[in-house]
Amino acid sequence: MKKKITLAAFVILTLSQMNAQTFVSTSPSKKNAILEEFTGIYCTYCPDGHKRANNLSAAYPDRFYQINIHQGGLAAPSGNDVDLRTPFGDALASQAGVSGYPCGSVNRRLFPSETAISVSRTMWASYVPVVLNESSYVNVAAKSSIDFATRTLTVDVEVYYTADAFVSKNNINVALVQNHILGHQTGMLSNPEQIYKDSIYIHQHALRHLLTGQWGDDTTVTATAANSFFSARYSYVIPENLNNVPYVLDNLEVIVFIAEGDKNIVTATKSEMIYLNTDPVLGDITEIETNSCDAAFALDLKNYWHNKDITSLDFEYEVYGEIFKYHWQNGTIAANTVDTVILPPVDLRVGDPAMVNVTITAINGDTSFDITKSYPLEKMKYEVDAGATLKLVTDRYGNQITWRVFDGMEKAVDSGGPYGKMSYNGTTTHIIALPLSTAGCYAVKIYDSAGDGINHGTGAGYIDILSADGDIIVHNDGRFKHETGFYLLYKGETGIENISMSPEFRLNSNPVRDILRIEGLQDYQTAVILNINGQSVNFVRNGKNLDVSHLKSGQYFLRIKAGNKTEVLKFVKM
Repeated sequence: MKKKITLAAFVILTLSQMNAQTFVSTSPSKKNAILEEFTGIYCTYCPDGHKRANNLSAAYPDRFYQINIHQGGLAAPSGNDVDLRTPFGDALASQAGVSGYPCGSVNRRLFPSETAISVSRTMWASYVPVVLNESSYVNVAAKSSIDFATRTLTVDVEVYYTADAFVSKNNINVALVQNHILGHQTGMLSNPEQIYKDSIYIHQHALRHLLTGQWGDDTTVTATAANSFFSARYSYVIPENLNNVPYVLDNLEVIVFIAEGDKNIVTATKSEMIYLNTDPVLGDITEIETNSCDAAFALDLKNYWHNKDITSLDFEYEVYGEIFKYHWQNGTIAANTVDTVILPPVDLRVGDPAMVNVTITAINGDTSFDITKSYPLEKMKYEVDAGATLKLVTDRYGNQITWRVFDGMEKAVDSGGPYGKMSYNGTTTHIIALPLSTAGCYAVKIYDSAGDGINHGTGAGYIDILSADGDIIVHNDGRFKHETGFYLLYKGETGIENISMSPEFRLNSNPVRDILRIEGLQDYQTAVILNINGQSVNFVRNGKNLDVSHLKSGQYFLRIKAGNKTEVLKFVKM
C-alpha cells in the first residue's frame, strides 16, 4: 500500500458529497495544457525553448502552464553553478523518451507521427492548440497557502467530473515550481528577456518538488463517472534549500493536474496562493528608463496580508548618503496582490555607482514597520569637458538599431538609424558627433527593436562614448535588451584654446575640399575634428587621410592625441 505520510509531507483526504463542493467549476470546459520541458544549465538551445514556452504562456494566459525539469548531464553543475535537479527528473525523462535537449511533453501525450511523448521545441506551438481545443471530462481547481512562520505549504484540491471519463481511475498531481532563480545558463543570449543585469540568467518555472510523489496521488479519485466530486488536502513543510538552492517562499507556484495514470494529462490549473504570518514585502526594485539625468525607481510591493488592503505607505530612501522621504496615498493595493509604487526621482551625480536603500517606515499609518531592501544604482553620469563622440558598432542587424540624444529638458536634439542589415555575421562602425551645444546634462539612448542588443551572436557589437581627445569615457559591451542609455554632464568648454605649431604633424592640403592628409599621423593616434564651437563632427578616417567632403565650408580644428601630448591644428574647409 502506498504511504500517505512521510517525514517531509503529509496528505489529508476528504471525500465529499456534491453539496460540499466549494470552488471547482461544475460547468463543462475545455482542457488546459501543460508543458513539461526538459532542460539544463549547459544546454545551448534551451533558452530558445524557454522563450518559445513563454510565448505560449503569453498567447494562452490561464490555460497553459510550464514545468521546467532540469535533468541529465547538461543539468549537472560544475563548481558553484546552480543545481536545479530533483529526485523526480530522471524517471520523468525516461517515461517521456527524452533523447535530446531541449524537448518537452505536451500533456504527456503521444501525438500522431511522433515516436516519443517528448517532442522538439519546434512542435510545441502546433500541439498545444490541439489540447486546448478538446473538451475535458473533468475540472480541477486548487487553493494554497504558505505559512511563513512554519514554512508549511497547504494545497486544497477539488475535482469534479462533468462527463464520464475514458478510464476508471485518475491521479491527482501537485507540483511545486519556483521562479526567479539566478544562475548560469549556456546560450542565454537567445532569450534576453530572462537575462538579469546582462550577465546572469533568471530561471523560471523550475520543478522543485512533487507533493503527490513521482506519478501522483492514485487513491483519492475512486470513481470517474459524471457528477463525481472529490477533494483532498496536501501539505508540505518546505525546507530551506534543495541542492543548496534556497527556496524563496514568495517565488513559489503550485501547478495541479489530473492524469490517466502516469501518462495523458487530462487538464491542469495553477493554484491560487495566499501567505500567512508575514508582513507586506518589498519585491524587485527597478530603475525606470528616462530621457533625463535623473534616477527614478519602481518598487514591487507585495501585499501578503490576505484580509487587509494597503491604502497608504511612508518611505525613506537613501541615495548618495542623502535621505529622501515620500508619502504614497494614490490608491489601494488589495490584499494578496502585487502593485507598483513609483518613487520621486533623484538627480544623478558624477562618480561611482551608488546603493539605493529603500525602507517602508509606515503602512496605513502604522509606524511599527521597518521593511528594507537595497539595490545597486546602475545609472551613472559622466563628465565631459569639450565635446564627445558616440562610437556605435552594430552587429549584423543594424536595421534594428536607432539612437537619440536628449537635452536637459528631455527634448530630442538629434537622432539616427536604423542602419543597414548585413548578409553575414559581423560588425559595422558608426562615428557620431554628439550635439553638446550648451552646458548641461544630455542623455544618449540606443534602441534595439528586436530586444537583444548588438552583441548576441551575430557580431560582437559595442558602444563607446569618446572624449574630444579620443579617450573612452564609458564603454558598453552591447549586451542590452530594448534600450540602453548614457548620461553626460557637458561643461561647455571648447578645448581649442591652444593652437599648435608643432612640427610633428603637418597638413598637406589646407584649405581642403575633400581629403585632409596629415603627415606624421600614426594609426594608433586618435584624431578628432571640432567646429568653431568646439563640437566634434563626423568624418571617415583611412590611415593618414580624413574624408571631410561632407563638411560645410568654414574653419575647423583638428585635435590629435599623441601619447600624453595633445596637438591642435587649424584648417579651412572649402
